[in-house]
Amino acid sequence: MNCKTHTALITGATGGIGEAIALRLAKDGYNIVVCYNKNHEKAEELVKKIKTISNAIAIQADVSKGQDIERLFNESRAYFSKIDTVVTVAGVAHYGDFASTTEEIFDNVSGINFKGTALTIAHALKDMKKLSYGRIVAISSIWGEVGASQEVLYSATKSAIAGLVKGLAKET
Repeated sequence: MNCKTHTALITGATGGIGEAIALRLAKDGYNIVVCYNKNHEKAEELVKKIKTISNAIAIQADVSKGQDIERLFNESRAYFSKIDTVVTVAGVAHYGDFASTTEEIFDNVSGINFKGTALTIAHALKDMKKLSYGRIVAISSIWGEVGASQEVLYSATKSAIAGLVKGLAKET
């Protein structure tokens, strides 16, 4: 498949799943936007790998912050002109008894896992409606379907992603 005119933005691209997706899409000829939060060195290493087979840039963004997501899309468009594929992989887990989960932990896990996914998809839809084309893949977890002891908040946010995608499929 030759997709030289396609650009994929991948949140959480420096994690294992995100990196594998980025490399696979690059092999298929996609331009890649490597979105990372904290691991700049890993993001640059991934961009270096991708550039041996396709084109890529790394952009830092905290997906739990709307202004970071807006900047992510603006910088991506400035470099590649359009984003027609988005894969939301960014996620964080918290292991522990739900009753002892602090508000700070709640805000962090739900902010990255659900809010970040939802805001990223909302921004992607704006671009894709203008293009009359686009692909969105939201990575969730089996724990969103069956739940996990000691990972209740993680399970809930991954379940919310499934509900978001099901509702959105009926809307678009």
